[in-house]
Amino acid sequence: MADKEIELLENVELRFAIAETDQQLEKTLNIFLSPVLLKLESPHEVVKTKVMSILAHINKRVRPKSNIKLPLVPLLDLVCTEKVTKSIFVKNFGIMYLEMAYDRLTEEEQIANLPSLIKGIASKPLNQKQTLVHIILLVLQKYKPKEADSPSDLDPIDFTSHPDDAKFLLESFLDVILYTPIQPRQPSQQPAPGQQEGSQNPQPVQLSSVPPGLSANAVKFVTNDGKAQWASKNSELILIKMGILRFVNSSVILPDSLPDSIHFKKFLILLAASCDSAHEVVGGGENGLKRMKKPDMEDKMVVDGLYSLYQGSNPGTVAKQGQQDTSRHPGSQTLRYKIMSYLCKSKLAANTFPAMIQVSFDCLYGPTTNVKSQNQGMWFVQWIARMGDSSRLKPVAPVLLSGLLKFINEHDKENLKPEKEDSRGFAYVAVSLLAKRVPEIFRKDLSVLANFFTAVTMETKNVKVSVQEALSNMVEAYQDIETWASEDAIRTIEGILEENIDKPGHQARFCAVKYAVSLFPFSHVLSRYICLLASADEKLEVREMASRGLTFPNSKAPKLYPNQPDEEIKIPSFLEFVNFINNKSSQRVEKLEQLNHDQSQSKFNLTTSSTIVLDPSSLNDILQSVQSTGKKYVSGYRTEVYINILRFLRNLMIVNADPTALVDELTDELDGENKLFDSNVRTRVKNWIKDRWKADQEMTDQMELDEPQYSGALNVYLGLIEKGLTNKGQIDALLQSTASSCLLELISLGPSSLSRSYEDRISWIKTFLSIIKLEVRNSMAHVLGIVSTSELENSPERCTVIQDLIKEFITIARDRSRQTSEYHHGSILALGYIIGRLTYRYPGTFKSIVSPNLIIEAIELIALDLNSSTSLRVIGASKALSEACRYTPLSVFSDINDKGKDKISENSSGIDFLTNIVEKLITIVKTTKDVKTQETAITALGHIALGDPTYSEKVLTLFYDLASIINKQVEVHFTIGASITCMTAGWESNEMDLYLDIADVPPPSMTIDNAVMEGVLNKIFNDLLPSNRTAAKKAVCVWMLCLVKFCSKHEIVKATLPRIHGAFSLLLADRDEFTQEVASKGIGLVYELGDQKMKERLVDSLVEMFSEGKRPKETIDRDTQLFDSNTLGQTPDGSAISTYQSILSLASDMNQPELVYKFMQLASHNAMWQSRKGAAFGFSTILAQAEKELEPYLKDLIPRLYRFQYDPNPKVNEAMTSIWNTLVKDPKNAIDEYFDVIVKDLLKGLGDRLWRTRESSANALTDLLQGRQIQQLEPYLQDLWNMSFRALDDIKESVRIAAFKTCRTLTKITVKYCDPVNVSIKNGQKVMNIIMPFLLSKGLVSDAEDVRKFSLTTILKICETAKELLKPHITEIVDRLLECLSSMEPQVMNYLSFHVEKYDVTQEQLENTRLSATKMSPMMEGIESCIDYIDDKVMENLTPRLLQLIRKGVGLPTKAGCARFLVSMCIKKAEIIRPHANTYLKVLSGSILDTSPAVRKSYAVAVGYVARLTSDNTLAKFIEHLKKIYCENSEGEIRSIAGITVLEISKHASDELKRIYVEVLPLTYYGKHDSDSSIKSVWDNVWEDNTAGSIGTIKLYLSELIILLSALLKSPSWPTKRQSALTIADVAKSIEQSLMPYMQQVLPLLLDGLSGRTWAGKEALVEALATASVSCREYFENNEHRAQLDTIANVLVRESKKENKQYKRVCIDNLGKFADAYSDTLVIYPEVKEFLSNLAIGEQDPDEMDEDDANERPLFLLVKASAIKCLGLVWPKEKEVQMQHSKELGKLLASSLKSGKNVWNVRLCALESLEKFVEKLDFSGQHVQTLEEETLNSIFEGLKEGLSDTKYVAVRTASLDTLKKVVGKIKGTSLISSPSVREKLLDTITVAEKDPIANISDSAKELRKEILTNA
Repeated sequence: MADKEIELLENVELRFAIAETDQQLEKTLNIFLSPVLLKLESPHEVVKTKVMSILAHINKRVRPKSNIKLPLVPLLDLVCTEKVTKSIFVKNFGIMYLEMAYDRLTEEEQIANLPSLIKGIASKPLNQKQTLVHIILLVLQKYKPKEADSPSDLDPIDFTSHPDDAKFLLESFLDVILYTPIQPRQPSQQPAPGQQEGSQNPQPVQLSSVPPGLSANAVKFVTNDGKAQWASKNSELILIKMGILRFVNSSVILPDSLPDSIHFKKFLILLAASCDSAHEVVGGGENGLKRMKKPDMEDKMVVDGLYSLYQGSNPGTVAKQGQQDTSRHPGSQTLRYKIMSYLCKSKLAANTFPAMIQVSFDCLYGPTTNVKSQNQGMWFVQWIARMGDSSRLKPVAPVLLSGLLKFINEHDKENLKPEKEDSRGFAYVAVSLLAKRVPEIFRKDLSVLANFFTAVTMETKNVKVSVQEALSNMVEAYQDIETWASEDAIRTIEGILEENIDKPGHQARFCAVKYAVSLFPFSHVLSRYICLLASADEKLEVREMASRGLTFPNSKAPKLYPNQPDEEIKIPSFLEFVNFINNKSSQRVEKLEQLNHDQSQSKFNLTTSSTIVLDPSSLNDILQSVQSTGKKYVSGYRTEVYINILRFLRNLMIVNADPTALVDELTDELDGENKLFDSNVRTRVKNWIKDRWKADQEMTDQMELDEPQYSGALNVYLGLIEKGLTNKGQIDALLQSTASSCLLELISLGPSSLSRSYEDRISWIKTFLSIIKLEVRNSMAHVLGIVSTSELENSPERCTVIQDLIKEFITIARDRSRQTSEYHHGSILALGYIIGRLTYRYPGTFKSIVSPNLIIEAIELIALDLNSSTSLRVIGASKALSEACRYTPLSVFSDINDKGKDKISENSSGIDFLTNIVEKLITIVKTTKDVKTQETAITALGHIALGDPTYSEKVLTLFYDLASIINKQVEVHFTIGASITCMTAGWESNEMDLYLDIADVPPPSMTIDNAVMEGVLNKIFNDLLPSNRTAAKKAVCVWMLCLVKFCSKHEIVKATLPRIHGAFSLLLADRDEFTQEVASKGIGLVYELGDQKMKERLVDSLVEMFSEGKRPKETIDRDTQLFDSNTLGQTPDGSAISTYQSILSLASDMNQPELVYKFMQLASHNAMWQSRKGAAFGFSTILAQAEKELEPYLKDLIPRLYRFQYDPNPKVNEAMTSIWNTLVKDPKNAIDEYFDVIVKDLLKGLGDRLWRTRESSANALTDLLQGRQIQQLEPYLQDLWNMSFRALDDIKESVRIAAFKTCRTLTKITVKYCDPVNVSIKNGQKVMNIIMPFLLSKGLVSDAEDVRKFSLTTILKICETAKELLKPHITEIVDRLLECLSSMEPQVMNYLSFHVEKYDVTQEQLENTRLSATKMSPMMEGIESCIDYIDDKVMENLTPRLLQLIRKGVGLPTKAGCARFLVSMCIKKAEIIRPHANTYLKVLSGSILDTSPAVRKSYAVAVGYVARLTSDNTLAKFIEHLKKIYCENSEGEIRSIAGITVLEISKHASDELKRIYVEVLPLTYYGKHDSDSSIKSVWDNVWEDNTAGSIGTIKLYLSELIILLSALLKSPSWPTKRQSALTIADVAKSIEQSLMPYMQQVLPLLLDGLSGRTWAGKEALVEALATASVSCREYFENNEHRAQLDTIANVLVRESKKENKQYKRVCIDNLGKFADAYSDTLVIYPEVKEFLSNLAIGEQDPDEMDEDDANERPLFLLVKASAIKCLGLVWPKEKEVQMQHSKELGKLLASSLKSGKNVWNVRLCALESLEKFVEKLDFSGQHVQTLEEETLNSIFEGLKEGLSDTKYVAVRTASLDTLKKVVGKIKGTSLISSPSVREKLLDTITVAEKDPIANISDSAKELRKEILTNA
């Protein structure tokens, strides 16, 4: 065996040796190189040695010569496939030559063979991989991917079938991208990470010279062991990298259908490229990242890959011995920074331990870290804190915390660079986020909190913001402090907060307040104290936070749901709190005094951040002010803080007395006096003060003398108040006002013993009567009136004191010389309050206590101020008169009336002075423009009339007149109303409770006649209301409200309630909004006052009015026109009544119409109810009661209220929002609790008949759906979509707009909950099962365009995100979306398809545009998204639907979409569609015949892909179907689809096509001869792709081809016959004698086809007949077939005589060709000479020349030329015939050479014919008998003329060639010796010698020389 192999190898070696030229060597290499390499597999060493010697010989000859090409295809088969050999040894040698071969290819050839290089690369040994990769890299330098024209162009390398190749290649490319040349480190450098010092056996590539991201082995691979020259040159390396980027960025090479793992590899390459040092590479990487789909950052493969690229192989450790070469370094700094930006978006990355810790710490503390990396590290730590699972986070939290604190502590705050501030700030925030997630470690160590509070003060400005944010985040860690903190921990936190509340930095103060508010309950004293200190902070955010901490909890808030547990509301103890404030005050004073002493010995000037002004004379004196800052201090507190302390203490006192009191109401003030309008609250506060005062007194009695003066709660409180009233230092008016108001409240509500405690301090009180602040004067005058009048009856001394006091004030008031207006005003007020409290305390004995003359004198003095032009004095006088005349009628001073007359008015005899006062007040009311003056005067009139009812009528008349005059100042009507109530009900009026300001003195015993009340009501009902004046209606509405509110117990009011209700009901329809609102308040009050029977009647009345427009029964005369017509019952379009109709509707919907009264109380939005006037009505109390009463109805109420908030009518909206805000204190929990009922109500509302209900429901749904959980939405999802779509098609535009927003929200929610990332598979499937059938079956088929669009948008978004949840619905989705491609196509396309000519657009252009639009359609993207999740089960269901759609689908887009879908399925899911492929192919057999070329092409592409999955039998049948389409159709467009389809099959199913070549290739060869060039080119491509143009293929399938052509030659179609004939002719030319076995079959068919008349294309049969006959000469050598030659000749002669010149010419040419081939056996010249001679010498008929056909003359000449040429071809070789006819033919041809006779092309044909004539002459024998001298001379003469042609070089050249052949023919014969011949010949040559063309002349001279030599 070895000998034979050696012998073969020696023969091959010999072949190489005898190959002398490069071409010979190349040809030999092509044949023998691959077989020689294969011999390396031989087991015999001698054979291998011989092979090596041959290869050495080859190398010596080939290497130096790069022009010698090596056989690429055999080498590729050898190296890249397993079909030739599996020997690695052989492949290693082969790859050497493959590399050499590739270098010698052209650029196009290299690129074309790239797929062959790549295929199977992953399975090869490393050294082969390395070489192949380097070949590929060099090719990629020149590689420029093309765009895909169709899906068939995608994935040309077939990575889909070989994903491992793609992965390996991309991994290798990543190494190349990461590679950058690095100089080896110097010996002095430290060993690189991962390399042990002193390690033995260093590798050739040192780790220290390895670029980031690579290992030593990777560097070897990239540099090809240092052989890659480009690896050391940056410029060439950039070109290599750019080639890689072009390759990976191509969506054709790496289509979207490839697995995610491959796309992730691509992503890593682009990511690394974007961090390269070369800007070109960076640009390529960034562009690719922008275009590609981002990887799923929750995929473990992705996260692990990024961590690996960041950290390298051994994060945090040294590589083990022996692993240094494979150990990868971490990525570059830039790359790591970019990787972090992706890790910071991955929840999985935040839960990957330990990588998350290692990466974080590397960013923070790594040796190469920088500020940007540290910032990224901090972001990542924050991300870990936010997204880490608790189970993962808790174990690592201490490590993270220590790392963060280390980072914070290691930087010097003072020298911190600006760029470091961000990372430092991030560190603080990161710690806080960690605290939120793992609070336990922070609770154990409170030093972190303390340090952060220190940092918020000490850090730089920018970092402080972050520290503040961090502290705000950390507050959650310390909440529920009572559950986890010990007493020491609480004290520590309290100390931190208290320390920071006084810090100069507002951040520290804010955080201290926030912690105080958030950590401790409201009852915690210190936290409230901290809030108070911050309540007047200069920063708004601090003040707002403090305000939250000082807001009292509402005990009356309604429950959100029936079973909600009662929350215990704790408030601080008043005693504890007031003592705490007092103690802290002392501490603060001491502290500030110490600061004052330490910093300066000056008495007043201190300049610290807490600068204060102290009075050194007393350590107990209060710190008043700070000169340096302008701030004022009291008892260590800033005055603003002190004000808030007093207010809070006052509120705390009241809430301690009555925990149910509403604190909001307590802040209302009138003239600086705190008012408690609720009588119940007043009573409880009185009792509480009484009890506390008693306890304080008892405590004081038991104290030792050395105890502090104030120790009881009220004593301390009074002490604090008095400090606020101090007149020392810089006085703060607002503080004094607040303190005086608080003092007044205690005095007025406390027992007499409390007021008596100030008996000895009257002088101190008097000092405040001259204070600038009016409120202070009023309050202190009031205090003086109460204090000075106590205990007078049995105390003459005190009586004397009070008289002296009155006289003193009279004196002050009279003395106008030096006093200020404030002093005078204070004195007047004091007189009024003293006289009033005298008459109040001692109604029967006051005249004995104080002289009546003195009282009259005082009143007279007060009254004088009414004449003043100063409003202050007028107001003071009015106020004083109110106080003096309220409690007792002054008519008791009748004995001094005469004196009074003289004093008041000298000209008013007979009228008492009080009447004059009343008249004066009336005048003031009518004439003043100052509202406050007017109101004070009105109040004074009312109170005077109360004290003396005789003035009631006069005052009421004034008020009636004012009703029609005052319109704008509505608050005046409230004052009038209050005055009316006191005049009509006296002290029974609740309004007068405020004036009972001495706790233990009963109300005055005064009664008012009921007639007064009746008169007022009659006036209202009979005169004012019917007047129809807006001002009057507003006035009486307010008056009635006052009467109902303050006189509800009056029997007349009770009896008139139904009538009042009716009036209020009518006023609800008033056009004035304020009137409406007052009426609503009033009607609610009326309802509350009635018994059950009355309530029922009132409800019925109101319902009838609203719903039916009926007037209440309790009204005035029906004939009286009260209101404008149509005011009641208007449609709800914004008219006034609509608000209350909505409220009624709200109550009626709940079947509780009586609740309308509650709603009216709640629906308040006018500012009046928050003013001091509105507060008097106590509506907040009514409101709280209404809230409680509505609790049982919340379930029914909340849904409707929720919807009404979104009512399109602004008034309704506002009213309902007011009710909602009042009732629902915690909207979030309320909505969650009642979500189901709200949704049901809104769904019902979407279908309501009223547009406003539909619109409000849509708007409400939009808001409601935000952020809902799937469990809440699931039951209603389909109904939500259904009703939203219904609203989207609403008739009213505003409803459609609202529904649009709802649908948009629904889309977001639906898509979110159809994404497995956001929900579990189970829940997601539930949503999909609900929503997808609905959208597909109802949404997409809706008649409303907007509905269809929204449905489609939602479906497409779901397709993008739903992933595996799509499976059950893919069949419907694909089916519907494919249909929608046509149904939702823009109408303009359909229009254009019928008007293409009008717009100068071809149908083809339009269809291509529609096809492109279909490919790019979002619907196709949605369909493509489904493919990834199609499995066998889905395919079973999908196939029938898809087949039906392919068969019956309507519209180009749908059909094209079906085709594209099939293609994608075949690419991505080949194995799943394979069982159904035969069925799809059968259906497609009909679809490819569509009328649209674009659709036919699309389906043809689909066939190409489906074909590779079908059985051979089915594919063969399909090809037979295509054969019928092509061969049996005459329409070109239909015939073309056969070739197009076969070409697509050839492209995409080449392997399958090979198995049925016997069916395909004969048809293809036939198609190659189609007369339509476009069809022909398609078949040409098919033929080239499958045969490479090989002739052997024709021979292989010749039998099938002949059978096909035989059948087609019998076709009645002439084009078919012609094409068949052309095919046979081409076969004959190509394979020549190989056709012979089929001649007996073919010849009869051709001969039969030539019978009959001439038809277009018949010439092809002639050509086929002649070509076949000439090619198969041996066939006719058989005697049986010899006769057929005559038949063929006769047929050709016959056809040559046809009249059609074009046909005739072809026939003559083929006759000549046939006759020439058989000239030795066949003699036809005698038969055709005459016919041909006539054509050769004939001239064109002039008549024919006149024809219009411009081609007629050229055709004549062509026929003539063919005839002349044919004469030479048919010239026989038989001597006898030659002797007979040579003369005539020779002369004919010679004469044809004359220029005057024939044109140049005819003469050229004559020359050819002459050559044939001469060539065939038989000169055998002794003498030449076949050519005479005469004939020869005539020939020379003709040639001479040809040589003389000066115009055509071609004629001269051809003539000379012919001359040479003639000379050659006669040489050696007797003819050459003839003198005449010789002379003629030389003469002819002489002409040629003179030719200007050198070639001709030189050749002629050579010819002459030859002749002369031979002679």
